[in-house]
Parts: sequence; C-alpha cells; structure tokens
Amino acid sequence: MVNMRGGLGGLPAPRPDQQAAPPPAIGTPGSSSGIFRGRLVVVSGPVSGGTGASGVFVYQTAPGAGTLVASVAPSNGTDPYGNAYLSGVAAYQTLGGIAVRLVNGEILFYSAPSQAGPYTQQGVLSSSATATTLATASNLATLNLLNSALATLNVPLQLPNATPPATVPGGVGLYATGGNLQFAAADGNDYNTGRKTVVNFGQTISSTAPASILSWPVAAGTYRFRAWIIFHGGSAAGTGLFATSGPAVSLCTVSWENKGNGAAVTVNTAYQAALGLAGFGSQTLSTTTSQMMEMEATVTFTASGTFAVTCAEGTSGDTVIIAGGSTLEVMPVN
Repeated sequence: MVNMRGGLGGLPAPRPDQQAAPPPAIGTPGSSSGIFRGRLVVVSGPVSGGTGASGVFVYQTAPGAGTLVASVAPSNGTDPYGNAYLSGVAAYQTLGGIAVRLVNGEILFYSAPSQAGPYTQQGVLSSSATATTLATASNLATLNLLNSALATLNVPLQLPNATPPATVPGGVGLYATGGNLQFAAADGNDYNTGRKTVVNFGQTISSTAPASILSWPVAAGTYRFRAWIIFHGGSAAGTGLFATSGPAVSLCTVSWENKGNGAAVTVNTAYQAALGLAGFGSQTLSTTTSQMMEMEATVTFTASGTFAVTCAEGTSGDTVIIAGGSTLEVMPVN
C-alpha cells in the first residue's frame, strides 16, 4: 500500500535519502546570486582557446589583470586576463610578482616583474621526517619572500630539532638541534650561529659583597663566554675583585687578562669544578686611568640558572666604577 500526501499531485512522501541537503539558506544558489553549492566539482577536459587556461582561479576583486590571488591548475599557464599562473596550488601577491606554490610536499617561492610573469623560482622550503631545510637559488630573494609572508601572518619562523641535513652544494642547510640554530656548510661541517651580547650601561660597585655586572640565563649544556670590562677606581685607590657565578657545572675553564694602570699584562687560567673564584682578576684601581679586563670561559652547566660576572670592593669604601659599554658575549655550544 502506498501512502499519498494530499495537495502534491498524488506523489509519495519522500524517503529520508531524498530530503533536500544542504538545508535551505537565505541565499539561493544560481547565476543571479553568484552562489554555487555541490558535493563534487570536477575540472577536466582538453584545453582549448587562445589562453590555454584550465583550473580554478580566485580573484581579489573583479577578474582582470593583476587581481589573481590563488589558483589550482594542472600545469603552468596564463588566464584569460593575462595573469601568469603556476601548476599545483599557488597563491599570488597582487602588488608585484610574488608567488608561493605548494607541490609534492614542498613550498616553492617565486618572483616575477609583475603578475603577467614569467615567474622564476627563488627557493624551496622542503620538509621530511628527519630534516627541515631551506635551499635557495638566491638566498636573499627567498628570505625576503619568506620574511614578507611571515610578517603578513604575524608569526615567527619555527624550526624543530632535526637531524643535520645533507650538505647543500654551494649553499647551506639551515636546521635546529638542542634548541639552537645551526647550519650545514658546503665544506661538509656543521656550525653554530647563536650569540647574545649583553651590555652594561654603567654601574658603581659600592659593597664588598659581589654584585652582578653582566649576566644571562642558561640551561643545562655547554656555553662559551667572552667579557670586556672597562673600569676604574672611585674616590680612593683600592682593588676590584671580579668573579663568576652560576648554577652547578661539570666543567669550567676561565682565562683572563688585566690591562692598564701601568701594570704588566698577565694571562691567567683557572680550572675549577664550580663557578666562583673569589678575587679572580683582582687589580689595584686608579682613579685617573681606566683599566680593562678581558675574560673568556667555557662552561658546562648541569642545571639551569643565571651565569654572571660579578664585582666587589676589595676594601669597603673603595668603590669600583664599571664603564658603560662593558659587554658579555654568550654563545651556546652543541
């Protein structure tokens, strides 16, 4: 027996799979509304016509020269408005000829005189299970394109820790290990890139208790430090006592030179199991002549904390003036 619904010309009630989907919306699909709805869109068939364009194209405003912003196409070509497009999934900058293309798991960067082309590949960002590398035909142009894209998105470039990449002939392979930026050079070696310069803009030491004059937070691992400290005495001649402090270490080698005040230049080296040689770098102060101490250290920390170069009065009341421009360089070692 077939149930009939009155007022529908005797048609049977629609089955569940015959219900309208998607549900009705305010905008009705059709040529007049500019809305299309469908479950599957297929772009195929032979290419014909003067432009040879085949694909899906998105324009910023009305379709025209210089307004193409994205395309999905099986091959390179030119759209009906004179805009050059790239195969695969690609995005374009409407001001100037800059394009980014995604194909075969790689992000490729291109530049052109204008959107009319031709586009020239400037670099490629390639990801794999073991490495993330940036290989470029023109490093500067590629990095400018990448920087422009990241600035627009307001996000930093992030590189996860990875196995060192293969050597890039005539270039470098950029990667991260141990949380530090590295690069594989054309000579087959890997090199560190990180360095931080800390500046003291002037400080008066007026206590026999050590005060930090240059410092930086560190994690467990090996670091190299280099300090240039310019100083002189305050109201009276005395001695300045310089030292280092920080978290626990398994290796610490500190070398320093004292220069100035008419004294002979001396080179001193200390090997110690922990930071904090009281009186290292002690020197008689002068109220009229500036002196300089140069210090280098290689330290392996077993815990996180703050590494510091400290200074104290040798005699209470004999102040030490640390000149502005004294610096500490911090370099992580992997």
